[in-house]
Amino acid sequence: MSYYNIQLLCTPGMSYYNPLNSYIHQVLLRRTGIPISLSVIYMTLARKLGVQLEPVNFPNHFLLRWCQQQRGSGDIYDFVYIDAFGKGKQLTAKECEYLIGHQVTADYYNAISTTEVLLRMVGNLLNIGKRGISSLREGNEKSYQLLRDSLDLYLTINPDNVQYLLLQARLYFHLGIWPEKVLDILQHIQALDPSQHGAVGYLVQHTLEHIQHKKHPVEPEVKRRSAPEHLELQYSVGLIMKHKRSGYNCAIYGWDPKCTMSQEWITTMRVHQLSSGANQPFYNVLVQDGTCRYAAQENLEPHSAPLEIAHPEVGRYFSEFHDSHYVANEELQTRYPEDMAETLGTVRDLYHRLMPSPVQQESPNGPEGPSQENQDSQENQDTMPT
Repeated sequence: MSYYNIQLLCTPGMSYYNPLNSYIHQVLLRRTGIPISLSVIYMTLARKLGVQLEPVNFPNHFLLRWCQQQRGSGDIYDFVYIDAFGKGKQLTAKECEYLIGHQVTADYYNAISTTEVLLRMVGNLLNIGKRGISSLREGNEKSYQLLRDSLDLYLTINPDNVQYLLLQARLYFHLGIWPEKVLDILQHIQALDPSQHGAVGYLVQHTLEHIQHKKHPVEPEVKRRSAPEHLELQYSVGLIMKHKRSGYNCAIYGWDPKCTMSQEWITTMRVHQLSSGANQPFYNVLVQDGTCRYAAQENLEPHSAPLEIAHPEVGRYFSEFHDSHYVANEELQTRYPEDMAETLGTVRDLYHRLMPSPVQQESPNGPEGPSQENQDSQENQDTMPT
């Protein structure tokens, strides 16, 4: 009564694939969960009341069980099974099969450990991340981030799972991040399962090419934003931006007048779904989560409250963070010689329009201030829409 009616905990309906329904603190805040998250809370509450329930890794629908006979019984019919997702309904072993629509072996009625519960919860998040990436819905960036975080957590608990190790290597390779870590993962996979040599060999070859390119880059191209082919550029190196769709904060450290990635990358990232497609400026950005990404101009906007980006490679491109933007180091300024002036102008227009000038020249009308004509001019300037 208290758990479902007074606390108003409920099932999520059509939002079953919302990752928030797997996070215990969010389930408590939003009072919405999926079978496993509701079961964890139900079981924790029961234990505090002295009722010993056990988690059951039932297929497609997580359950709890309570032993009616002497503890330690191995007979599945000695237990009452509890569907926390179904408002605590008590089921027999046979009724559990009706719940999922098919028969299962006795093994599926066994109790599992806390680690196994956690692995199933993380596995749910992995599936949600993969589902989001493979679907045509928006939020692809968030799905990639969810998949990355879930893989990292799963492999921390179970570091020898070849399937997820290979998925992690492919994900990092696809996103173009941490190539040295990709090689370490592939070496570990090969040691665990030599039969994966085909997939491992392909990824090793292309990862080594990527590392070689980073060690021996071609002479950097000098990019002047005043060039005719660069006239569509709206942003410049050093600006702090926010991604409109994914919400992440980032700093620009490079740009291209058009998307320069491979056709495979363009297809995978669904660039064709953007209103301007690949035929618009794309920016290299350092993201607050430690990744480097390639973002379309239409997906970026200046941050309303610029802040420093905690990224390990900030020092590789910038000499300092100054007030509301990053100052490009000498190497970056050589590559983008006109960008810092543009950045300073943008910062002044966006963030400093209403700030008083640090030095106020004395007017011809005396130390009391400007004439009425100058005041009107200044007021008109300050109230101009931006």
